[in-house]
Amino acid sequence: MITFSDNPSTPPCARHAYRYDNTAPKAWIPTDSPSSHDLSTRELRLITWNLNAGGPNPEDRFIRILDHIRTKVLVATDTDPVPPCCILFQELNEVVFPVLLGNEWVQDNFLVTPISPDGWMTPYGLVTLVSKDIPLTTVFTIELPMTKVGRQALFIDMHLSVSPLIPSDLDPSDTRTIRVANTHLEPEASNGWRARPKQLKQIARMLNADNIDGFICAGSMCSVQDSDNTAPAEAGFADAWTPQASQKRRKVRSETWGCCANMTYFPPARLDKILYFPAEGITVGVPNRAGTKFTAFEGIYPSDHFGVTANVKVFQTP
Repeated sequence: MITFSDNPSTPPCARHAYRYDNTAPKAWIPTDSPSSHDLSTRELRLITWNLNAGGPNPEDRFIRILDHIRTKVLVATDTDPVPPCCILFQELNEVVFPVLLGNEWVQDNFLVTPISPDGWMTPYGLVTLVSKDIPLTTVFTIELPMTKVGRQALFIDMHLSVSPLIPSDLDPSDTRTIRVANTHLEPEASNGWRARPKQLKQIARMLNADNIDGFICAGSMCSVQDSDNTAPAEAGFADAWTPQASQKRRKVRSETWGCCANMTYFPPARLDKILYFPAEGITVGVPNRAGTKFTAFEGIYPSDHFGVTANVKVFQTP
């Protein structure tokens, strides 16, 4: 029987990012040195999406979501290079790996971590994709404290160039290191209201590194209690969806779960969030929902969650 640690200082576990090598024998291989395809990336699109691992036909549903990200969120064709982006998946069912890794668009455009369920505590888990034009260094995971269902956080460190005040002053070597955490916090069924604030604080502790300039935490936060509304700020995070943004965009709904026609057992809620540590010279835009126009195919929606997207930009300060 698998048991999980209550120790809030469970040490990080180093992981690899993988790129697809299309030379014989054609395989996903680890990238042990920092990627350096493009040092001029100053802005990226961040996308987070809970895939609903327990739903039927996970491979078919994943294909619909991946195609939606490509055509509607990133507006890319099969042959065009994708714009700089980072895609965070939660609840990716282990049976989906062959579909993900065999997809030519993914092979041509992304670094992927992980490429197998090794290291997961359950048959589903976290997967992060980073477009190849973003230099990537450290990758690691932590087990979240007080988890009874194997919850983790998956971290990547990436480099973005600073956008200058004067365009002609662009210096590709002037970069900032952004740490992005992909996570899925404890569900309510396992007394998650007690664990989630501690889990967020443990993720926040991972910012304490001299070489990190900005920190983003995104994913499924399982925010169903009043205490979940204050937990991010108590951990030091700002929520990209602020009350002011909500007022300015009052016609845009923020709920990411419970909005499908066949989901009536709980009211709609904003369970998926993009959080960040405020830092000079780094902005996280107001999030948008993705997948709101999906319809059921044979009675099945691609996921019980909508995706959430936001733009991240690094710029020079006066």
